[in-house]
Amino acid sequence: MKICVLGAAGAGTTTISKHISFKYGYKHFESDFFAWEQTNPPFQKTRPDSESTKMLNAELEKCDDVVISGNIAKWGEQYKDKFDLIIFLYAPTDVRLERIRYREQELYGKRVLPNGDMYKNFEVFLGYAKAYDTGDKSFRSLILHKDFLKMVSCPVIKINTDDNLQDILKKIYKKIDKIILEKQKN
Repeated sequence: MKICVLGAAGAGTTTISKHISFKYGYKHFESDFFAWEQTNPPFQKTRPDSESTKMLNAELEKCDDVVISGNIAKWGEQYKDKFDLIIFLYAPTDVRLERIRYREQELYGKRVLPNGDMYKNFEVFLGYAKAYDTGDKSFRSLILHKDFLKMVSCPVIKINTDDNLQDILKKIYKKIDKIILEKQKN
């Protein structure tokens, strides 16, 4: 099964994807792995879209069971028929920003604080995250994700991740199990 977990930064795409990957034994990839070159500090140089999609397509071809998390919507229509399930996660801006601040400090420590070497980039990233609900299609935004969801051919689950994680996972697992059973019957 191929699953895409889509949503704003801080909505929980990585967390949910890791839980799915662990429970079902699926491979997990972050879209950032394909979109960004490996740099230190991270997230300094994006890959060309053609290179990113070539890498993603190679993994989708190799893996029967995979969870892709993050923002593949930016690569658009070529992925409308690639997944068996798309999980769209949403959380209010204040919740997402709190999660992002916590996560980035856990990952990078003082580097994201004032005077840290990643502080300026972190502030820019927070700006993008804040603009998710109102932004245009030129970056990871609600309108970009909604447009992508309109074109996909697979089932879509929409979940507010401000709810309890265990309750969210139960809903998701129930849907995945149903799709697995349907595939086994065919």
